[in-house]
Amino acid sequence: MKVNIIIPVFNNTKEEIRNVLLSLEDQCFKDFTVTMVFDGDKENYKHVQETYYKNDKCILPFPLFIELLSENVGACKARNYGATISNNALCPNTGNFLGGKILFFIDADCEIRSGMLRECVKQLDNNSDIDFVYGNYWYGDNNIIHQAIEFDSHCLKTMNYISTMSPMRRSAFQAVGGFRDDLEFFQDWDLFYRMSEKGSKGKYINEIIFKTKTPTSKNISGNEKSLDEKSRHFRKINNIEDKKLVTTTYSAPYQALQRAKMLDSDYINPDAIHRLDFENWKATYMIGFFTSPIQPAFINHFNAMKGKKIIHFIGTDVFQLLTEHPLYVLDEIVSRLENDNATIFANSPRLVYELERIGFKEPKLLYSPIYNIDQYNNERKLPEQFTIAVYHTDGSPLTMLNDKSGNSNVPHIMEVAKALPHIKFKFFGGIEKYNHTNLDKKIAKNIEFCGRIKEEDMLDFIGSCSAIIRSTVHDGFPHSPIQFMLCGRQAIVSCPDESMKYATKLQYEDIINIDDAKKDMIDCIREAMKNQNEFYKKADEVKAYYRKLMSQETFKEEIYKAVNNENRKKD
Repeated sequence: MKVNIIIPVFNNTKEEIRNVLLSLEDQCFKDFTVTMVFDGDKENYKHVQETYYKNDKCILPFPLFIELLSENVGACKARNYGATISNNALCPNTGNFLGGKILFFIDADCEIRSGMLRECVKQLDNNSDIDFVYGNYWYGDNNIIHQAIEFDSHCLKTMNYISTMSPMRRSAFQAVGGFRDDLEFFQDWDLFYRMSEKGSKGKYINEIIFKTKTPTSKNISGNEKSLDEKSRHFRKINNIEDKKLVTTTYSAPYQALQRAKMLDSDYINPDAIHRLDFENWKATYMIGFFTSPIQPAFINHFNAMKGKKIIHFIGTDVFQLLTEHPLYVLDEIVSRLENDNATIFANSPRLVYELERIGFKEPKLLYSPIYNIDQYNNERKLPEQFTIAVYHTDGSPLTMLNDKSGNSNVPHIMEVAKALPHIKFKFFGGIEKYNHTNLDKKIAKNIEFCGRIKEEDMLDFIGSCSAIIRSTVHDGFPHSPIQFMLCGRQAIVSCPDESMKYATKLQYEDIINIDDAKKDMIDCIREAMKNQNEFYKKADEVKAYYRKLMSQETFKEEIYKAVNNENRKKD
């Protein structure tokens, strides 16, 4: 699949131009052309012409076309012009048409990392449902890695997380008319937002695609406006409706984004909320309130919230409050939140009780609903081999796969798997995909490490399993066991709340007597194996219960009562 690379040039140094061309010469993927558009930059045009052409022929190992604009027209027009002429380019040696289906806009002060052009093209080749690929980059002279996030069109309403240097299908670019000619900043944000509104999807790859320098006013896209001013202007020209509520989190982005959609609120990740302050935000809804280490985390969490503060405790955050803070710090946290008239919600009856023990006067029970609950059903048949799903994380000490602290029960489940060789165990979650050789212990052959399951693949994953086991030292009201039960799969959990109905309850949460806990797990799994067909038929009954218990309408109503500072009665 041919790639047309477009490089706008304006006031760049000769070294920058040399480096970007060398980085392209170093690519193992060779089916590309380069078009450099000199935006009124006669000096650099002459330099490139004299340096890289001999007898009117390019001496580089790839076709290089150079175009000089008579005057400086700006980044957007320069890129659009480059895209147009690259589509009609002919090979000077063979006369063959060189227009490609992929466009790759690169700033002249960037360097593409070796092998990344091939990787991006491969992603577009292998995924017909995506229109662009993006990743991470080095920013500035200190090699700071800036990491993007998984693609979600909802995030593009408030966050600029996809760089201009992201290969895209020409058809998707043309469908929105390319870059806006009159936009002086956030051309990348504006382009990918408009593409997403047309139905385009992107794919994030956790790789460093390019290296660039810190932007200055001399750059082709330089601008002196503040981030807030730029962001507000971007939202205005794209007719993005102002929301009075913003949703954020410090360690549960997946949950927070889902709840932002259910609440029809803006969404901001932890890094961005410190830098944005839209005037329309009257309240901040924060999922989780993680306060370890003690003071710095608490202050950062609290100060980042805009307007009315609404905090929803979800499980591990309460455990940290209970176990990692002296009483005087707990008193300070409670006092600070109460003095600021923060609204406190908790995701389970047990959490409400624990928050009251800590000193919160009116924590309110509010179950968070299952996102897109209607998609969960028992249309997929049970697998022939009985298969247990096991959730783990890479970060939380309570659910880590390779835990050193002794707080995670997940390693105990790996030991249970050894005692049940006829049952398959699928470990999923985290970011890193483990294998049988990179853990510190001997792993049973009936364990498969599946890595992180994407949202669009979750139903198929659940369908490949017979049940899920979730055993943690402390839990809130976890959604994954409920999602499995909605699909006719059994759930074996350590969550003690009676309201987690239909789930089989483990006797042990904080495992002290390991032998007894393992026996309990094995007994529960064997019982689930006997009951799988009977439970499979209960999916509609389970859904009716949890749809009522975790009502999306009630959830939204309660949050917006807090936003509007309406009086709430304690349950």
